[in-house]
Amino acid sequence: MTMLDDGSWGPARNIIPFTGGDLACQPEFYIRAAEEIKSLGENLWILFETNGYSPTSKNLDSSKDSGIDSFWLDISLR
Repeated sequence: MTMLDDGSWGPARNIIPFTGGDLACQPEFYIRAAEEIKSLGENLWILFETNGYSPTSKNLDSSKDSGIDSFWLDISLR
């Protein structure tokens, strides 16, 4: 079940980010979550950020097809 509280709405608050670690290790979860979010029909944008370790062409294509709007690649230099 996908629920949004009153604090979820307002100017520039229609973006839902998936971030932290390598999310591409669990593509099925994020694909399903994106589909649920998009099914709400509330003009929500979904951002997917990955460190680039495990996204594959298949996972990225499936994620795009699920409704994810933006993919970010996080590169940390140390």
